[in-house]
Amino acid sequence: MALTIRQINATKPGTKIITLSDGMGLELRISTNGSRGWRLRYTRPNGKRNMISLGQYPEVSLAEAREKRTDMRRLISQGIDPVEQKQSDKRQRQYATENTFEVLAMEWHAAMVPRWKESSKRANDSRRVLEMYVFPKVGNRPIESILPLEWLDILRTLEELGKFEQRRRLHAFCRDIYRFAIITGRASCQLQPPYRPSNGA
Repeated sequence: MALTIRQINATKPGTKIITLSDGMGLELRISTNGSRGWRLRYTRPNGKRNMISLGQYPEVSLAEAREKRTDMRRLISQGIDPVEQKQSDKRQRQYATENTFEVLAMEWHAAMVPRWKESSKRANDSRRVLEMYVFPKVGNRPIESILPLEWLDILRTLEELGKFEQRRRLHAFCRDIYRFAIITGRASCQLQPPYRPSNGA
């Protein structure tokens, strides 16, 4: 029989782990310390049995656990292992977080500072112009997701303010950051450097 919220709340922890089944592989495991965790037992595409955690009750409600079960079973029907998919999604999120423009820009800046030790002004200027005009707009975005026209808009903003030298420097800095991203394997070779205004230097 399917679980009910009343049954879940009425079941108290014991001296051993208690397992309540909701059917189709979905279980609620109640540990001896009272924590309650959803688990889904399933068969991998290769035929081996496996289990995946779906979160803790009551943070994940009975209805939400059933929705997750449906999603997992849909993946399985497509020949996708939910555990492998979960790990892949985690890697992609981590990759996106570690490859934002700001993260790459600051790594590039740290690598360049020793070369600029004879000119601290250049180090300060490069960081300042990035912090003022780039990071607020696209700093938290993966570098490969930033569109060329977005760069054009940033550079044109500086042009409209009459800051032509800062525009020129910013374009050069961003171009080098793109190269740094490609060299360090965080961006594909097809990634294009930022656009500049057609009449820009």
